[in-house]
Amino acid sequence: MEKPWYGTPGFLVKDKGFLRIRSEAEGGIVVFVADLGERELLLASDPEKFFTTPHYDGHPTVLVNLGAVDTIELQELISESWVGRLRSAS
Repeated sequence: MEKPWYGTPGFLVKDKGFLRIRSEAEGGIVVFVADLGERELLLASDPEKFFTTPHYDGHPTVLVNLGAVDTIELQELISESWVGRLRSAS
């Protein structure tokens, strides 16, 4: 389901957000990852693709630079975020 989230488009599964499109000024999207360990691995793996801000400290999320990821990787990130949030909502 699509629903505004912090003033920008957000997507929910079972009333839990799994993806948020950030404003043009902020850039990128927010996706949820399995845990903080996975978050740190992604952030360290490619800072051009994955980044964060202090707002997301302590949360299992990463910000994704849409211009730096290909379609297949983006699909995987969104799917994993959706499945993870679906499981946690059950």
